[in-house]
Amino acid sequence: MTFIMTGQPERAAWQRFVAGHPDGNIFHTPAFDDVAAGTEGWASRPLAAVDRASGELMALWPAVHTTVLGGLLRPLTTRAVLFGGMLVAPEPAGQDALDALLAVVNRRAWGRSLFTELRHQADVMAWQARLEAAHFRWEPHLNFLIDLRQSEEALWNGLSSSARRNVRTAQKKGVSALTVSDQAGVETFYGLLRKVYGHAGVYLTDLSLFRRAFEVLGPLGQFQIVLAMADGVAIGGRASLLYKGRLLDWYAGADREAARLYPNDFLVWHLLQWGHAQGFSVFDFGGAGHPDKPYGVRDFKERFGGQLVNYGRSVKIHAPWYGLAVKAYEIYRKWIIQV
Repeated sequence: MTFIMTGQPERAAWQRFVAGHPDGNIFHTPAFDDVAAGTEGWASRPLAAVDRASGELMALWPAVHTTVLGGLLRPLTTRAVLFGGMLVAPEPAGQDALDALLAVVNRRAWGRSLFTELRHQADVMAWQARLEAAHFRWEPHLNFLIDLRQSEEALWNGLSSSARRNVRTAQKKGVSALTVSDQAGVETFYGLLRKVYGHAGVYLTDLSLFRRAFEVLGPLGQFQIVLAMADGVAIGGRASLLYKGRLLDWYAGADREAARLYPNDFLVWHLLQWGHAQGFSVFDFGGAGHPDKPYGVRDFKERFGGQLVNYGRSVKIHAPWYGLAVKAYEIYRKWIIQV
């Protein structure tokens, strides 16, 4: 079998490949690629290995180049991220397609990004040897998956006693859920995120990501934002990606001044209830950090039960100035983001 390498795979074939693959996720879809292409500071760089005879995709590398700073600092702040990892056909031909794809990826990566990071959403141990041969280093990264096919009672009992108490408190104090229906609501949600990320000193992607997701994925039923409301004011919000029975908790933020109303606990429980009622099969908590590093977000997510998985990430550093870039980013966090 011979392959054609293309950065513009035929859209219908692309969609078929992702929809028909058991590990295909929303980050692999051409629709999400459209979102990435319309996001400020992002550049869509997909690559596919296509069977020359059939025209069908055999391997997909849906990379997105994300840049924190432009101008002279662009080379120091650009990385290639595969938010849903790669996608490879399970048959033996997929192995050859991946080898061919990796050869092209490695040639193109030099000088374009500091590093490439694959954020795996499924077990990729079958491909690990090939990734290692291409100098990608696997590192652990946790996540929690909650089975939404169980009864609502079982879901509720899966919460820790403190999480159940917090949800009840929020309900008693009149906190309610509101699904965003316009761009004004998207901006309200982004305002919450800016406060959270600014306080943590972490870079936040541009508003255009959420605007574009609302425009492109919203009509497909693949994106939603739910706000926690108290006395007519948004005190928290969570953005979700919805695809193939999976409800993925993508971005979340809450007003620190409303902490005693427990908007985060309230919204997670609301989404579990909603996902169960809508027939989703799994609630994906969107990541829980490195197992050897303290992470308060993981402690929060653990209180909602679910299965702890470790699909990990695969990383390859391309630039010899990577260490300098890390130091530059720390300065950026200290003197710009937190100001």
